[in-house]
Amino acid sequence: MTTARSGNTSSSTTGTVRPYLDLREELSRRDRSLRDKVVSLEEAASFVRDGDVVGIGGSTMSRTPMGMIWALIRAGRKGLTCARSIVSSDGDLLLASGACDHIVTSWFSQGILWGVSKVMRHHVETGKARFDEWSHMAMGMRFRAGAMGIPFMPIRSMLGSDVRKQRPEAIEMDCPFTGEKVLLVRDFTSPDDIRGMDAAQGILTAQGGMTSHAALVARQMGKVCIVGCDALSIDLRTRGASVAGRALKEGDWLLQTAAASSVGKLVLQLAQQWIQDNQRHPAARAGNNHTQPRRQ
Repeated sequence: MTTARSGNTSSSTTGTVRPYLDLREELSRRDRSLRDKVVSLEEAASFVRDGDVVGIGGSTMSRTPMGMIWALIRAGRKGLTCARSIVSSDGDLLLASGACDHIVTSWFSQGILWGVSKVMRHHVETGKARFDEWSHMAMGMRFRAGAMGIPFMPIRSMLGSDVRKQRPEAIEMDCPFTGEKVLLVRDFTSPDDIRGMDAAQGILTAQGGMTSHAALVARQMGKVCIVGCDALSIDLRTRGASVAGRALKEGDWLLQTAAASSVGKLVLQLAQQWIQDNQRHPAARAGNNHTQPRRQ
């Protein structure tokens, strides 16, 4: 298990990590009164000091606070560390203007077609800036830890990857409760299930398709995932399930790899049958996307 630290640091005057009790006390002193707190971009930029860590919302070109980014550049801020889930042309502007010399993100590009940012490569390769790369999930969990006021969040998304080797800030640990890997089984998954999905060794859902929440998140986590298995029936009342009439109970071993168990083989047989049926009747695909069994 890997721990994703929230990354709360002091300003550039010290450059050191501050104790969490100090940060919580500072947070408690903030103005929480019910009043109009809307300010101009210039006033908002005045709250940011040179060398501060700045979290930027949005992702890639979606919901990017460009007005705030330009306000920081116009204010002449220097030495900022900017953290964002996925950085795009906003990062090019921050680096080229000199406002930022440290980017923390999981991807730095306008899109896969254009490749990695040339501005970022130039600044990093010439030593003008630093680029820390994390996984998408790790970035989200670091922000989540900071929002919850805790020092770290346990995740599994970077275990076994070379990204983990590049991040000495991440610390590996064993689960303090069981030390075992588990499997999440649900009709479908939603963002509320992220903790269970992180703890799961694999994911099996009765609903969903290639672009469902379970498929996308499992792919990022590097987990075995089968979605849209119509033969799967979940009984939340008894905390049990069945696949094509085969009863299962909580605690049973369901899936280590897709074909390592009887259930895994059965699910794959059902998926293969579906593929064969749709190859014979291709027109049936368009109307059955919501029930297609897929292995991601």
